[in-house]
Amino acid sequence: MRKIFILLSAALCVGSMSAQDDFAQTLQAIEQNNTALKALRAAAEAEKAENRADLSLDDPELEFNQLWGSPQGVSDRRDFKAIQPLDWGTLLGKKRRVAACRNNLVDENLREARREVLLEARRCLLDLTNANAQLAQLEHRRKHLETALVAEQRKLDEGEGTQLEYNKVSRNMLLLQAQIQTVSAERDLLLTRLTGLNGGEPLSFTCAEFPAPLELPESFSDWWQSIRGTLPAISAAAGEVELSRSQLALTRAGNWPSLAVGYMREKTFGEHLQGITVGITIPLWNTKSRLRSAKAAITAAEIRREDVQLRQQTEAEQLFRRVHGLRQVAETYRRAFTESSNAELLEKALAGGQISVLEFVDELNEYFDAADQLRQAEYEYHSAVLDLPLGYE
Repeated sequence: MRKIFILLSAALCVGSMSAQDDFAQTLQAIEQNNTALKALRAAAEAEKAENRADLSLDDPELEFNQLWGSPQGVSDRRDFKAIQPLDWGTLLGKKRRVAACRNNLVDENLREARREVLLEARRCLLDLTNANAQLAQLEHRRKHLETALVAEQRKLDEGEGTQLEYNKVSRNMLLLQAQIQTVSAERDLLLTRLTGLNGGEPLSFTCAEFPAPLELPESFSDWWQSIRGTLPAISAAAGEVELSRSQLALTRAGNWPSLAVGYMREKTFGEHLQGITVGITIPLWNTKSRLRSAKAAITAAEIRREDVQLRQQTEAEQLFRRVHGLRQVAETYRRAFTESSNAELLEKALAGGQISVLEFVDELNEYFDAADQLRQAEYEYHSAVLDLPLGYE
């Protein structure tokens, strides 16, 4: 029984560097192979290229005219004209600024999508870790039940035991084997899910140790100030405001008169004329309505930014308190599990004949039930940690 306690303590140990390495290596592989992330990256590059496509001036216009004179004796005329339209939004870099803001939003959206994929992968790995730890517990439990079953069979053969006692131990073994089969099937499903996240390439994940606890400060405000700037949702909301302001500057530039400059040549019999041509387009209609719309978009984006910040902060504070609480619960379970372990006493009592095999089995079940409660508390704590808005960069 002393060996049971040592092995279980190792299986349930948190803060293991090997567990951290297993998680990091697996997540790195998933980030490289995940097909959804590959598609999102390609789509992001295409969208950014589209945003940059409108940064040049409009294409120049070429015009050629061949005019035949009439009546007879009137000279033919040939005209050639090349015109380049100009707009202030391009010349002053307003379009470039809008494109940069849009591309920043594309990057933030990609960061959020990446976070979601890696979060799903982390949850899958945490579930696998929990299943592996549970299976390790159950296997230890099975080995010692087998010992008890052999001992009870020997007593029955020697006429010292009863069929009722043997059946009780045997029933415990059958229930345990069914539980092992159930957890094994769940683990196989999780491995299939992990393969899908890894782009269809199988991954082996045998870690049965939870990651090290997340070190959080006691003050929520200090923690929030340190991480709020890294959150994709808040960065995207701020980017929407910046984009709206850039759109307003572009709209104002679009309300200025636009120019078109070029070269023109005209040839007739005995005459050749050439020179420059300048045109101007004066915006007269809907200029005020376009400005009002752009300003309203800024106001709406600023309100959305404040709303996102408030909702993110409120949710983060709730999760922060929950993580702190669940860590205390897990630590309480661990202290109780460690301090109340009577494995050595049980072993001595069984060897000295002070307790029967059935009493030994009952105490063994109670011991493993406590270990299971500890494992479940650790799992709930780490599951809550995943809900924290950390960005997972």
